[in-house]
Amino acid sequence: MDAETCIIETEVGRISVGSLVRLSSLDPLPRQADNLPAETPVLVGSLTPHEAEWFGTVYEKAALSFGEFNVNDVTLMEICLQLGGLQVYWLADANDAQLCEAVELWQQSCRIPIMFRVSRDVRRHRMVCVVTMPILARRESRDVGRLASPAPTWHALLWAVGTSRRSARVPAGIPGMPLQRVLTNVIVSERLTPFAFAR
Repeated sequence: MDAETCIIETEVGRISVGSLVRLSSLDPLPRQADNLPAETPVLVGSLTPHEAEWFGTVYEKAALSFGEFNVNDVTLMEICLQLGGLQVYWLADANDAQLCEAVELWQQSCRIPIMFRVSRDVRRHRMVCVVTMPILARRESRDVGRLASPAPTWHALLWAVGTSRRSARVPAGIPGMPLQRVLTNVIVSERLTPFAFAR
């Protein structure tokens, strides 16, 4: 594992590990999010320096979408951010408690702060943006008793990455904008950590 970027080697190749952190844990606080509540979750993605070069400084068009799909009775959530011709996906366990809480808070504030960490940068470079949160259909209450066990959930996430099922589920965000590159992160919750970092 690359400890700086949280990039792990799996049977489907290298995967960037995404995460959720509290806005209050960032030091210094990003100016773009200075008017959001301190408890707001930040959606974090990992980038290599090469991948970071794909990001521009200003985007005239941006879109954010959410979707869910099932893999062998495991419900996965995918979040897709499109910035111009670049799409970034996050795949996650849709019933994870931290993720469910984050989605609720994002809907309350109508905004979602997104941060990308860049590896091997002496400045610990971060790129932060705040995107309008789309209105989502109300989800059924989270049923802890029906949560898939960690092992099948992790394998479902790997399957989703390996088969590119994500691209068939979340609509391409910007009509008329040609897609140039796609990046994928997997949000690793606490219960999935032993599987993600087993090697």
